[in-house]
Amino acid sequence: MRISISGDHYVFSFLEKYGYHAVRLPNSTIKPLQLYEVNGSELSPLGELKDLFISNGSAALPPIKKNATAANISGQKSKEVGFGTGISVVFDLITSFIGSAPKLETLFQQNALVSFQFENVMIDDANILKLDKFLNNSKIDPQSSKSITNKLESHKVYLLSTTVKSPKLTVFPEVDSKVGLGINIPQLNALGSKVEISRAGDEILALTFKGDLPLVFGFKAQRLLFKKGCYEGLEPTSEEEIHLAPPPDFHPEFG
Repeated sequence: MRISISGDHYVFSFLEKYGYHAVRLPNSTIKPLQLYEVNGSELSPLGELKDLFISNGSAALPPIKKNATAANISGQKSKEVGFGTGISVVFDLITSFIGSAPKLETLFQQNALVSFQFENVMIDDANILKLDKFLNNSKIDPQSSKSITNKLESHKVYLLSTTVKSPKLTVFPEVDSKVGLGINIPQLNALGSKVEISRAGDEILALTFKGDLPLVFGFKAQRLLFKKGCYEGLEPTSEEEIHLAPPPDFHPEFG
């Protein structure tokens, strides 16, 4: 699946200020050292770094450091969104965590406002300096197609270097004196154990949706720079407007 998102900067500004790009549909299959092709602002998966490059033995592919605590992102609250200002993004996030949920759009009233945050956020990342050494001492697998080489030469191949993931998404109904909390209680009850409800008396303070696995909701990427088949370096993409939402199954183009 390839998607381009417009208007999500407002929703994910809390994430982008740390240099991360947003994943519209959080997914457990996204991880560092994956390669993606860029077309405009869309990223589509190509495969794994190890399946495209062969090292000369001078530098090994760096390991992924997993599950480091991301205290600066965990609990960061998004801006308020409503119908017409990003609520569909919130629906997509909830669906990613709990799976299909019929009539999810009826969970909140049409004029309700909500905000959200990711809980217990963790970082997986690969060391950039070691990545650079590995690529500088590697060559493109000669069995790879010419089209892959052309993508590299055109600077259209991006490497995921860091991902942020979370096992929980908490949504906060924002109180409006005219609307109230705006929650459809029967629809909420229909979700059963998929949602934890925080209350103060009869007042609903927050809804927490928990996935079966931690889901990646943000990433950092590096553009691979190649010229005449030779590696020239990595270029950060923090200022670019790129997004990805890979399919449930990662189908590489090579490897």
